[in-house]
Amino acid sequence: MIKEIEYNKLNQKTIFNIFNKKKYLGCIVHNLFSKKESIQAKDELIQFIIKKKFINKNKKMFQRWDSNPKKGIFKRIMWSCIFEKKNDKYFKNCINILNRSLKIKNSFIKNYEKKNNIKFKYQLTFRGSFYPSGKGYYAEHCDLKGGELILDIIPLSIVKKDYESGGLAIRSKRNKLINIEHKMRHGSVCYLKNSVNHKIQLIDKKKKFNKNLHIGRFSLISTTPKID
Repeated sequence: MIKEIEYNKLNQKTIFNIFNKKKYLGCIVHNLFSKKESIQAKDELIQFIIKKKFINKNKKMFQRWDSNPKKGIFKRIMWSCIFEKKNDKYFKNCINILNRSLKIKNSFIKNYEKKNNIKFKYQLTFRGSFYPSGKGYYAEHCDLKGGELILDIIPLSIVKKDYESGGLAIRSKRNKLINIEHKMRHGSVCYLKNSVNHKIQLIDKKKKFNKNLHIGRFSLISTTPKID
């Protein structure tokens, strides 16, 4: 089950308390940012795709296309980029959105550390993703082994508006795969427990793939894996 809540209803312990209830696999926070910010952030990702000079040249900020890479643990067809807070020249709106999501994640992490009397070190990066219509997907997986305590998945494209079908799906406790993309709108962020299996189902499986159209599912995540 996924809990839905408005951003203005959150306090310092809201997400932590939700995650401590076994019946919830995660929650969706609505109205964290505006539709205008969402559209502008998506445009920043599109512009970065077009600027091919950044492909794999700078480990701190780069982009790449993955088409079921042989060395990849999970199969996927997608475009992705990695950037940092200092890269606001290219990702101003993306970073503003991610910073707001990061505050929610950090509140959860602090409460987790306090409850368990432990202190972790973290490594922060930001990521943008594009799953093109007709081909984009990410195989089912969970992030338990990756060092994440909580996942944030931030859609910048809306199903039935920007693309027709597919998107984020989670594995329920009854082992049923449930697509939850329809629950999200501009300004929504999905927070998942690190043990939850999830995937990006094929985007617009009936449409013809065109790499240059930039039509499909765009999203952001912040990665904050703990360092042992």
